[in-house]
Formats: sequence, C-alpha cells, structure tokens
Amino acid sequence: LEGRAQDMEQAILIAWYEASSILSKEQQFQELINNIDSRTEEYSSIAALDGDDLVVTWRELMIELGDEMVMNDPEPLRQELEYRTQDLDRALKALNGEAPLSDFDDIIAEIEQRVLKKKE
Repeated sequence: LEGRAQDMEQAILIAWYEASSILSKEQQFQELINNIDSRTEEYSSIAALDGDDLVVTWRELMIELGDEMVMNDPEPLRQELEYRTQDLDRALKALNGEAPLSDFDDIIAEIEQRVLKKKE
C-alpha cells in the first residue's frame, strides 16, 4: 500500500504542479508506470505472485489516470486522487496499528458514498 500511496502522490505532482523536470507530463507518467513495473517485478520475484490481478489492475488504473489527466479537465481527477491518497494513508495507519482496524469499515463506507454521488 505504501508504494500505491506514493504512486498517487506522484500522479498529483505530475498533473497539477509545474515540475522542474524537462520531461513532458506524458513522459513523467510513463516513468511512473515504469517504476510500478519495476516494483511489481521485485515484489513478484520475492512473493512468487506473477500475474497478481491487483497489481495488473493498479497498473492499468494508473495508465488510464495518466491518459485522462493529460487529455481532460484535471479538477475532478485531482479531487479523486486526493480522496484515494487519503484512503490509502488511513488504511496504512490501520494496518500498522496506528488506528483501529474498524477504520476500514469507515473507509469503505466513504468510498461507497463517493461512488453513489458520482452516479447521481
């Protein structure tokens, strides 16, 4: 989860802040995807979890997110990224014993409410 939280933070930085990087936003997102791939390879070799659906889904989500940020109005995406980053941070605290495990129920309920609002 820590890697994913860092991915979200990096995506926010790429999308909304003018970086000192000479790379375009598209190139920066590709670099982020390459970092995810590298981390996935390391994780898979250690845990022998090649083909892990969650890892593949995360990678695809980040690619889609990068494409949308480059092509569309980033404000709704920025807001969603901030929510997801906060959700991941809270989940990490619960997993590390810094918050009660019951916080997972609250996180899930808040996500469900956001999804319902979007559908309206």
